[in-house]
Amino acid sequence: MFVRPFRPFRPALAALAVALVLGGCRTVQTVGGPAPSGVLPSNFGQHTLPDVLAHLADADTLTGLSGDGTLVIQSPQQSGTYDLSLAAASTGHASLTVSSFGIAGARALVRPDSVFVYNVLQRELLAADARRAADVLPVPVGPSDLLDLLTGTFRPADVATYALSVDRANGLYLLRSPDGRRVLAVDPRVWRVVRAVRYATSGGGVQEEVLWANYASSGSALLPRRLTVRQPGANTSVVLLLSGVRPDPAPAIPTRLNVPAGVSRRVL
Repeated sequence: MFVRPFRPFRPALAALAVALVLGGCRTVQTVGGPAPSGVLPSNFGQHTLPDVLAHLADADTLTGLSGDGTLVIQSPQQSGTYDLSLAAASTGHASLTVSSFGIAGARALVRPDSVFVYNVLQRELLAADARRAADVLPVPVGPSDLLDLLTGTFRPADVATYALSVDRANGLYLLRSPDGRRVLAVDPRVWRVVRAVRYATSGGGVQEEVLWANYASSGSALLPRRLTVRQPGANTSVVLLLSGVRPDPAPAIPTRLNVPAGVSRRVL
């Protein structure tokens, strides 16, 4: 049973909704997490950074996704399990609707230059510049990287400056930013990102983390069926279960949220 479904979004959850639509999901687990099924390449440990990035680029073939899933939120402000419907395109456009008992509680729209989140029950529209919103994510990305984030194939713009190391215990390649604050884990069994973490300082505690898990085939694509998010300092975790999301070459994404007149508006 849901308890007080869709309580009014607090500012932190509104910001979190922006991050969700942009693809940022965070949770704290071990470096490897549950390993996808598969076999390590025979030359594991011998790949260079360009090799790893090339494999991620080769897997980046989708032009769109759409479908339904489940959103689980746990935070001091709000906890609950909700239905979600999403659509995302490689153009940097996306839409997401969160509902409970068939009633929409929040709708979000992403454009290459802006993000909008409409709290239906609270009658409040939040807006943010997409580039500014991307600054709160655990990896430096924008709307054009959204599809790569959802499919586990993204490469941060500055990833060529990252240092590559081998985690032999977990069978992963680790990519670390020059300042040591961002680390990506790539699983060569599936050539997908399985973890991204941002530390408060180099060598400090975890500030934000993203985990991609349960990769499974959908047509010719390999998609993560679970994205988990946690911000330890805020005691907030979010899980996206995406079993109903499929490749879609032409996802139906509205051009506007069509918010009723009289709705309050706020810029993040």
